[in-house]
Amino acid sequence: MKLIPFLILFMSSFLAFSSDTLTKKVDTTIHETKEFDQTIIRQSKVYWDSHLRIRHESWNNQEDLNGDLDDLYTFYRVKTYLGGGYRFTKNLKFYTRVINESRFYSHKGNGDTILEGDHYFRPEEHYFELVFGQLYLDWSNIGGKPLTIRIGRQNLHNKGFGDQWLIGDGTPIDGSKTFYFNAIRTNYKFSKSSSLDFVLLKNFENDPLVIYSEIEKSVTNITDEYGGWLWYKNHGKKSFNYDFYYIYKNEKGGSINHRSLASSIHTVGAQIKPESEHLWLNAQSAIQAGTYGSNGRLGYGSIIYGGYKLKIKNSEFKVGPWYMYHSGDDPNTKRVESFNNLYGGYPNDDELYINTWANESGTSMWTNINLIGAYVQLKSTSKYNIRFWYHYMMANENVAGDFFGKGKFRGHMIMFKAMGEFGKKLKAYYMFEYLKPGDFYFNNSDDAILSRINLEWYF
Repeated sequence: MKLIPFLILFMSSFLAFSSDTLTKKVDTTIHETKEFDQTIIRQSKVYWDSHLRIRHESWNNQEDLNGDLDDLYTFYRVKTYLGGGYRFTKNLKFYTRVINESRFYSHKGNGDTILEGDHYFRPEEHYFELVFGQLYLDWSNIGGKPLTIRIGRQNLHNKGFGDQWLIGDGTPIDGSKTFYFNAIRTNYKFSKSSSLDFVLLKNFENDPLVIYSEIEKSVTNITDEYGGWLWYKNHGKKSFNYDFYYIYKNEKGGSINHRSLASSIHTVGAQIKPESEHLWLNAQSAIQAGTYGSNGRLGYGSIIYGGYKLKIKNSEFKVGPWYMYHSGDDPNTKRVESFNNLYGGYPNDDELYINTWANESGTSMWTNINLIGAYVQLKSTSKYNIRFWYHYMMANENVAGDFFGKGKFRGHMIMFKAMGEFGKKLKAYYMFEYLKPGDFYFNNSDDAILSRINLEWYF
């Protein structure tokens, strides 16, 4: 049975190389997202893509903010994928991607989330498994109309749905191993500038389509969930693009914190992107209503970037403020006021402060924030991207529990990230984050640090 995953990889490789008319054009632009993007223009019946990622990570105090505990983690993450597809006709194609990621610890502290004997650890991080990262059928130009339908397991975090604020990672528990949604996405283009997307999805707490695994369950999500959205885009003019959207989500519950009870969430929002020669703005706001268990809910959220930009030959310099607001739950009311990040997973490009939210809201669930920040960025068209972010963070509501204090100052955080491209196939970045907690947390809470070196090879 252990030969099955390797046979699948072998057959995929054989099909990939069997096409003598294969033409592949790779867009290696460094984008402003958490992960590197790889866009491939496929022009043959049989096509393929492949990738190797090696990371070294160091985390300290990232979940408990307690320097007295052994919560230092230094480890390597090795991720590989092989994707391949077949084009039946000009407008009908199939694609699948098989992924593996393993971890190798230099030092593993005992402050993690699963207790066995006297030690905390996540056993699933050490076992070999192969999973489908993508598996879909794509049908375009249906009936001669500008209508496209994609059915199956697919990534949606990089499809222009609000810059990953509310639509991002469909599998947040496995980190950046996979991002997929099990979904049906329909897109209709009214013109070159405007379009409407209709998405239906169902995500699972445990992956039901694991190819091979040495563990009983491959946990990918906080809870089973289903939902979808309507998303209208008008991106005709670079000087002023705008989106309107309605998002629905139903969470089964059964987890902890803000996802312990079944939840039904309706979200209506908008995004605007005005831009001039030297000024730009990217702003989103949304309002939520629905239920949480037997109680009603009403939440608000906004995320705003903006500032000054300057073109310098083939590079662009940006500087300015940014702001994020998510309403928190008022403990004096039965109604739930906390803003739910839906399918967002991780905001902006940061990770460190999301882990401290796990004690408050649950893994990848971030809410109750009033953040004022600033950034500086220098970006080349395709060779490098250097950025620095500062966060001044407040809470809107206090939270009960030993992990929390009596104040509302969450603390200061900085993030530095330098991304680079070396040749056409090798990309790398270094990221450093530092969190100095405030009185929102327990007395004498300690600083937290994240350091990451990331290498990626596309072959």
